[in-house]
Amino acid sequence: MFPITQNALYKSATLALLFALAACGQSATPTNDNATAGASAPAAPQMPGVTRVSTQDFINKAAISDMFEVQAGQLAQTRGGNDAIKNFARQMVTDHRATASAMQAALHGQDGLPPPPTALDQDHQNMLNELRNAGAAEFDQKYVDNQTHAHQDALNLMQDYAQNGDNATLRQFASETAPKVQHHLDMIRQIDQSGADEPSRSGGAGR
Repeated sequence: MFPITQNALYKSATLALLFALAACGQSATPTNDNATAGASAPAAPQMPGVTRVSTQDFINKAAISDMFEVQAGQLAQTRGGNDAIKNFARQMVTDHRATASAMQAALHGQDGLPPPPTALDQDHQNMLNELRNAGAAEFDQKYVDNQTHAHQDALNLMQDYAQNGDNATLRQFASETAPKVQHHLDMIRQIDQSGADEPSRSGGAGR
């Protein structure tokens, strides 16, 4: 056997150290790559927020909607210049009195819930005043316009609470009322498309 010199031992130790360092570097590389990939990965898309109306707001808005429809319908029955407008207005009075009664029934016996308002809010009062002040030639168009707007708002309210409301009885009421409001919205859109609200198709100007 050949004797192992000090120089050979030194070289062997150096090579062993280099191999050990190389092995550590290779095992650490995937970890760093994974960390980098995780940091650069796009965030998961967030679902759009769900609109939720509180029970108190629902009661207030639903009651005001019904009051407005009844009062505007009564006005349109006397000032409307077209039979289609008057017939629609008559149905609004009947149907919204019924939904107002249905909500009162839903609220009956539920302690802690706020009572429905007994007067219009400022926005709906302004809409009613606009109808009252409208000239004979423009009344039907204004009535159709505000009915379209009011029923779209009411439909959004009913659908929202039916899906997200926190009171089971009122959720059921909203679920049953939404299709009726949708039907009213379809009716007023048909009247608008038919041109029945145009002055040339309305009745005499002496209203």
